[in-house]
Amino acid sequence: KTFLGRFSFREYVAELWESRTYAPIGKGLDASRGNLLFLSGFYWPPNDQVRDWLEPNWDAWVAAPPQWLTPRFVKRVISAAPPEVLPLTVLRELAEKHSKGGQGGGHKQLESDSGSEHDDFRPETDPVSATDADSVGQGNSSNKQQSHRFENTSREELVRMETERRASKAQARAEQLWIWTTVLAFSYVDLVTTVVVGLQYLDMGTAQGTRAAHVTFAMLGVSVGVQALLAHFTGQGELAVLVSVCGGKPLWDTF
Repeated sequence: KTFLGRFSFREYVAELWESRTYAPIGKGLDASRGNLLFLSGFYWPPNDQVRDWLEPNWDAWVAAPPQWLTPRFVKRVISAAPPEVLPLTVLRELAEKHSKGGQGGGHKQLESDSGSEHDDFRPETDPVSATDADSVGQGNSSNKQQSHRFENTSREELVRMETERRASKAQARAEQLWIWTTVLAFSYVDLVTTVVVGLQYLDMGTAQGTRAAHVTFAMLGVSVGVQALLAHFTGQGELAVLVSVCGGKPLWDTF
């Protein structure tokens, strides 16, 4: 036998999950496991191992947050972990948050410390402050005021609800992406058509054709330039100006 061997990266992560006790975010097995969950979900340990680690410890961590239990870590777990892996407490809060007539509320761990695509986990009634990192575990008091509609709901049902919500959200994003792509395509078809018309005028080789080409290109340039200037002087930012110069301002204004 030898001390050396070959591991796939997934096997290596599984080994670290069971044995490593140090990580950049803290010391101890829990800190190491928390750090591993920032890897791609493809390399995570099996779902049952992650669930068996999160489920019995989550409420205690929230009540007395360890150093590594940051809003960023909580946001990572809520957004990246499959529904069947999430702690029961989190599943209940998500169900309450997204149910019809839900009042939000619940643990502060559903908040994030920055605007992102996961902002829909924020309770509407409690704006996010700059000190969220210090209030990760302060949700117990507000949890007392939370509806208990899902207290007796089974884990299986809560997982099903969250799975359907994510699928619905993914479908909505796909439809929105299709709309954006279509609008962008039409916008650039119009731009390219204008350029082609101008080039055809130039190919005529006559003074009248040249003047028509110059007028066509001038109208296009003025249109793009005005859009870029308006974006700049109205404080829309450098990205809006760049999009305008590239001919994508209609898409920017629409979405």
